[in-house]
Amino acid sequence: MEKYEDQDAHRRKEQDQVRNKKYGNSTLQAHSSSDPSQNLKPNTISEEILERNWKDMKPSYRKRFPNLTEEDVNYRTGEFDFMMERVAKRTGRNRQQVHQDIENWDSKNNPDWV
Repeated sequence: MEKYEDQDAHRRKEQDQVRNKKYGNSTLQAHSSSDPSQNLKPNTISEEILERNWKDMKPSYRKRFPNLTEEDVNYRTGEFDFMMERVAKRTGRNRQQVHQDIENWDSKNNPDWV
């Protein structure tokens, strides 16, 4: 039981680091609007679209990077950034490169992406 608690604490610490990195680097830049829905840059893709793209591309991405495990590519609600960080580490890339892959995914042009 103690080992499980240590793993949870470690996972929470990593999630906090990812969140701090994301918001510390001003991933979302505010405009001078009091409406929170207007606070995203126009060219910022929504997390919902990223998650939808990831769901579509995950099998092809695993073919491209065969060392990725199911655990690496799956995530719980609210942990998408943490999953991108895991994938980046496992593939020897950085989180921004993984984000760009997901953002630019087009299943018509990249059906197998290998």
